[in-house]
Amino acid sequence: MHSLRKPEFEAAESCERHQILFESIGQNVNFDGICMDDGAQKSVAGLEAYERYCAYTNTPIDLIPSTKIFKLGTGIHKSLRTTIIRFPIDAFGNFLEYETDVINVDAPIFFGLDKMKQHKWFVNEVTDEFCSYNQPEMKVKLKFKLGLLYLEWPPAVVLFSRSELIKIHRRFAHSTADKLCALLKKAAPQQFDQNTRKISEDIARHCQSCQRMAPKPFLSQVTMPDDIQFNHEVIVDISWIENRPHRPVLHIVDRVTHF
Repeated sequence: MHSLRKPEFEAAESCERHQILFESIGQNVNFDGICMDDGAQKSVAGLEAYERYCAYTNTPIDLIPSTKIFKLGTGIHKSLRTTIIRFPIDAFGNFLEYETDVINVDAPIFFGLDKMKQHKWFVNEVTDEFCSYNQPEMKVKLKFKLGLLYLEWPPAVVLFSRSELIKIHRRFAHSTADKLCALLKKAAPQQFDQNTRKISEDIARHCQSCQRMAPKPFLSQVTMPDDIQFNHEVIVDISWIENRPHRPVLHIVDRVTHF
């Protein structure tokens, strides 16, 4: 099944986008994962494996016409269409997304050497890990099966990516995390979970525009005491005016009246 390796192709132009909806069967799909194979010169996906990927991740089959040609062993296969594949690379909503071709062969989804070099990732075959060149601490555990290394993930992980949530947050006028989560629950309940809420809250907490325009925190108002002796207790501060470093300014404020 997995003897087709090192696909090579001749590049050609793409045509307009074509979209087909695929009926999802969710967790009942037997999806092997993404095959991380640095022995494959080019990334490619078998048609059946791609259909299982779409069903497993609950996403529509979204294909772009292509005229690329792949040479696998002694056979030559025309690309059916190109598509976008994405998979999680950590538990914080970050995904790696890449474009690949779909061909009508019995083969898994290969993440080949061309995409590894493009995205600066590599396979550590000793520790069975998928590692980042730019971020050495970022590693994804792979599973060795059928003679190859696969990246697997549970269906619930394939939700909104962090970049998608940032884009939604900005396009909906920097909505609060509660409003954004309520919207996502109604629009795509199958893609929403508690991890989506945590990422949305983290985005709002670190958004500069939200922090700058956020209302001031509420301060409880208290009545002024009846027995006041002005300047009985004062707050003193010394500061310097810009361009006049030798002229300190004494600032005195009454603690009770703040005058």
